[in-house]
Parts: sequence; C-alpha cells; structure tokens
Amino acid sequence: MIMGENFFERYFGVLVVFVLLSAFFVSVLGFVFATNCSLGDAEECMLSKENLMPDFYWHYNTIKYVAAYGEFPFEVPGFCDGGPNGDLGPDGELCGPLKGMYHSPLYYFLGAGVFNIADSFEISNLLVLHSLTIIIIAITNLLFLLLLIELARRYKLDKKFIIFSLAIFAFLPVHLFYGAMVYDGVLYYPFLIATIYMFVRLYEKSNLRNSIALGLVAGLSLLSFLAGVMSFIAMGILFVSLYLKKKYYKAKFLFLSMVIGSVVGAYPFIRNFLTFGNPMGPFLNEIFATDLFRIPLYFNAFWGGIYGGVDSLFIPLVFSSLFLTLLTFYSIFKNFKKVKELRFVLLVALLSMFFLIHLSCNLLDLIKTGVCTGRFGHGKYLISLNPIIAIYSSLLLVNIKKFKTLIAILVFLILIVFSVDFLFALR
Repeated sequence: MIMGENFFERYFGVLVVFVLLSAFFVSVLGFVFATNCSLGDAEECMLSKENLMPDFYWHYNTIKYVAAYGEFPFEVPGFCDGGPNGDLGPDGELCGPLKGMYHSPLYYFLGAGVFNIADSFEISNLLVLHSLTIIIIAITNLLFLLLLIELARRYKLDKKFIIFSLAIFAFLPVHLFYGAMVYDGVLYYPFLIATIYMFVRLYEKSNLRNSIALGLVAGLSLLSFLAGVMSFIAMGILFVSLYLKKKYYKAKFLFLSMVIGSVVGAYPFIRNFLTFGNPMGPFLNEIFATDLFRIPLYFNAFWGGIYGGVDSLFIPLVFSSLFLTLLTFYSIFKNFKKVKELRFVLLVALLSMFFLIHLSCNLLDLIKTGVCTGRFGHGKYLISLNPIIAIYSSLLLVNIKKFKTLIAILVFLILIVFSVDFLFALR
C-alpha cells in the first residue's frame, strides 16, 4: 500500500509542516491574485474585489478612524471609503449613510497599530492589513494543532487523526475566506480555538492555572467579537450540568473562568448598553420582513457557494460539502459520549446556529404570527462549525479499516477543490 500503517507515524512532522505551509501558501496566493488585475495598482485591484467581503468599508473605516484619533468611533461610513481618517468622503463631506460601530474593539486597535506602522514606512495600508489577516489565520492553524495534539494524547488517537483534522480545518471554505478578510471576526477565530483548547485542558485537569487561562482567552474573544458570548453561554450550561451532577470541584473552576472572562471582556457590552441601549448593539432592533427560505442559503454560503465562481467545480463542491457534512453528523452521533470535552464546542456551534436562525427569522414572531421578521445574516457567522467538522469527520475517517489509501487521496482532492474555488473568487 502507498500509505501503510506507519506512514503517518513515520512522516508526522513532515506532514504537519506540509499542511501548515500549504495552507499558508494558498492564503498568500489568494492575496497575490487579489492584488493583480487590469487596473494596474495592487490597492485598486483589492478594492475592486472587496464586494466579496461583507461590510468591508465599515471595518476599514473604523480602523482608519482609530489610527487617526486613537479612540473607538460611535459611527463610521459603512458603504464607501471614509477618507484618510475613516470619517469623510473624498470631497470632504460625510460619506454616508453612517453605521453605528457596536463591534468589539480589539481587532480595530490592532489593525490601527499596523495601519500606522505601514504609514511610517510608506507601505500600502490595505496590503499590510491583509497580511495581518494571513498571519492571524496561520496562528489559528497552529493553535488548532495544539488542540489536536491534546485530544490525541487524551484519547490515545494516532497521528493520522491529527493530520486529517488539521488538513480539513485549514482548507474548509469559510476558513480560507477568513484569510482574505478585513473583519473583526478574524481575530476572534484564534481566541475561539484557544478557548476550546483551554476548556479541554481545564476539563481534564481542573486547577487555578487552567481556570485563569481559560478566563483570559475567553475574555479576549469577547473583546474581539461579540459572538464570543456564545462560549460563555455554553460554559454556563456546562457549569449548571456539573453542579447538578455534584462535580463541585470542576464546577467552581469553570465558574471562576466565567467570572475572569466576564471582567476581561465586559467593555463592549457595557459601551453598547450605554450608547445604543442594548448590550449587543442596535442591529437586533433593525428588523424587516424575511422568509424561511433564506435559512437554507446559509448552508450554501458556509460551504463556499458565494465565495467561488468556478462553474465546473459545482459537482465536486456539492459532493465535498455533503460528504463532510454527513460524515460529521454520523461521527457526532457515534462519538458524542466518547469525547466529552467536545460537548463545549458543540454547544457553542449549536448556540451560534440558533442565533443565526433567530436573527434571520425571529422565532417568537414566527410562533405568534406565522410571519418571519429579522435581518440578513452570513455563513461566516458559523465559524465555530469548522473545528467540529474537522475533528469529528477525522474521528470517523481514521477508523475506516479498508481503502485507507483511497480515503487519504479523497481528503486531499477535497482540499484541492476548496482551494481552487477560493482562489478563483479572487482572480
């Protein structure tokens, strides 16, 4: 056989480096594609393709505002370039309509720092911001590798599990898409993985050190993106479960993590409540008539339907998406009781899905009136599904006794399909 029993064990280090470098290369190649077009200028080329990045100017103008004034704005232009300071149009007038800035601030201050450094070296700010995104995604891949090593040690899984999981995670469509965005969720992504990692560590070894570490990374996830609140709701549910089972020792350390994280990450919620009258910001009040048919579109969006553009890859993309989806569902059913620590990330994902559905079609209004009301959501909000798909699908794949070489080749081909579809979106 091409890939015998010891292949992944023998070449583990080489394969890990290969996967990480390949993922990094695809991100860089996408970046190169995005900066080349008939306009002849790299920054103009990127701006011409920012329609692929939802709310790009909203985030970009906020970074420029923070870089110029050193403080977080209450509102910025959301649909066009706000000028050098992110608050004016090209003719010196307001570039409207303005959009309230209720997001968590950490990404924007980090981006502003990089923005100012680029200015001092007379480098394109936009190119540097996208380079920052590529670095953050590379760090996310490394953190996920640490999580996989921890799970493999904990459950005595072989090296093939780590390779398969890492490869699938690094090439999932929304993961690749995050690597091309100027968006606060990009910084949330590594803190989400770090939160999962520290929860696994705390669940196995409940002590003060792990409790504080979990609280810190969970709090930083809140400072990076409001969706970090899903991790706290999940921890709260698990805390109640531990308490009811009289596992008080584990429960008290998990509760301490929640307290520390709440203190670290409370700022955006307090600011939003004082500014907009709602801790989550004003967007929950911006509702209009919708319909249930919108919700299935998120499945297509999550798997890359709106990001690519290679018609000839439609069938392979459908196959790849359905294959990994069905594999994940079956593996969750089969391994739910076995991998107890992953119930945390399952809860985070389920809460995120529920919130997205509720955001798109208010469930209370639907029950009361039979009418959907809500607003638009994005497949990118379901980023917490990525670790679930990567881990659970791999738990099943590595246990397939026959056709081992064929399975490895199939996974490799699926990752190529996702990569090509992503790159063609940035041509």
